[in-house]
Amino acid sequence: IEVAPGDVVWVPPGELHAIGAGILLLELQQPEDLSILLEWRGFELDATDVWHLGLGSDLALSAVSTVRRSEPEIASLVHRAPRTGSVFPAEADRYFRLERVDVDGATGIAAGFSVVVATDGRMEVGGEVVHRGSVLLVAADEGEVVVDGRGELLIARPPAPWACEPS
Repeated sequence: IEVAPGDVVWVPPGELHAIGAGILLLELQQPEDLSILLEWRGFELDATDVWHLGLGSDLALSAVSTVRRSEPEIASLVHRAPRTGSVFPAEADRYFRLERVDVDGATGIAAGFSVVVATDGRMEVGGEVVHRGSVLLVAADEGEVVVDGRGELLIARPPAPWACEPS
């Protein structure tokens, strides 16, 4: 599918996907330490016997969706990010969150662990200049962080606590 700057693609868990040539993106995913390798040709590794992590191919493939999606279903996973606020559907909150913030003057980033990416502008955080391409790691115990200037930030956070509770 074609994407443009500012587009958001929600890839549901277990959905097979690939990133095409010429795409620069910020990819958020739930923390993991295991990957099932479905494609390895052309890379400097031989995963012929280990791609399934010792689970066996049937069990490993049960972790991914093999149902073909229609073009309208695929198109429904792509949308333009709102100018401010959450960019993912509520379904994503149990895995991770991403907020887009338009900075115009002193703006507070709520307390809590986050990774902050500046996508536009020039700002200052604690006397340090932040500009397009800057990435900040904010510790949970830092409290509210104040950003001053003009620009745009993407703020990635862990899952929403209320979204992780058993139903």
